[in-house]
Amino acid sequence: NKGKLVIDEEQAKFIRLIFETYVSENIGVHRLGFKLFEEYGVTNYSGKPIAGTVIKNIIRNPKYKGYYCANKGVTLDFRTKKRKVLKSDNWVMYEDHENVPPIVSEELWDEANRILKSRGQKHSNPDKSVYVQRFPLTKKLVCFHDNCTYTRGNWKTKEGKRQFWGCTCYRETGK
Repeated sequence: NKGKLVIDEEQAKFIRLIFETYVSENIGVHRLGFKLFEEYGVTNYSGKPIAGTVIKNIIRNPKYKGYYCANKGVTLDFRTKKRKVLKSDNWVMYEDHENVPPIVSEELWDEANRILKSRGQKHSNPDKSVYVQRFPLTKKLVCFHDNCTYTRGNWKTKEGKRQFWGCTCYRETGK
């Protein structure tokens, strides 16, 4: 409304519900989408449960705590409209409750983002030791030549799929 954001209370109650449920209960974003669908009837525009990626984007959006956010991306070529999305460290954010009214408290937003970030960091561990291994020999067999671990793979043949174990260095870089 005249350059200022206005809260739609009908949709804001679902945003508050997403934040409060995510912080208070120990469930992930995908399961949260199904829980909101089953218990409260919250759906996306096509009538299905809200996807986990949408819930992640809602939790990460600083507008819900009353902050203005700019410089999220730069245009590389105006003709082709190629854009580069910048990391959140380069964003320009400042508190602006006059133009961007908060829907959730800053403490609740910070706690939800802390939980989201801590859950995401376990999947970015460089040694991948936190993953549950599907096969008993994964990361336990070691290559004689380059000391890399073996992983299981599949390749298709005329008869169907065939499983094999291969050196990760060889599979990624070749000979």
